[in-house]
Amino acid sequence: MKFTVNNQEWELVFVNPSNNNLKRSDGSITIGMTDNNTKTVYINNRLNDYMFEKCLAHELCHVYAFSFDYFMDIETEEIVADFFSLFGRSMVYMLDDLVRILKKVA
Repeated sequence: MKFTVNNQEWELVFVNPSNNNLKRSDGSITIGMTDNNTKTVYINNRLNDYMFEKCLAHELCHVYAFSFDYFMDIETEEIVADFFSLFGRSMVYMLDDLVRILKKVA
C-alpha cells in the first residue's frame, strides 16, 4: 500500500515475523521497521489489531520525522514514537473535537 507524506511516496509492506527487514542494526528482531532509504514501512503480518495500530502509529512517527527532515538522536526518536503510539490517536481525536466545538462557538 502506498501513501504520501510531505510529497514523498512511502510504501507499507506486511512481512513475516522472521523477515530480514524487521531486523534492527543490533540484529534484534522488531515488529515494525521504517527504512528511510527505500521509503518503506515494514510491519509484522501476524499482529493483532491493537498491536498493529500501536506499531503503525510508532512507525508513522518515524515516517513523519524523516519526511520533514526532523532528525533527533535515536533514543529520543524512539521515546517520541512510543509516546505517539500510545496517545497519538487520542490527541488527534481531542484536537478534532475541540476545533469542531470552537468553530461552533465562534
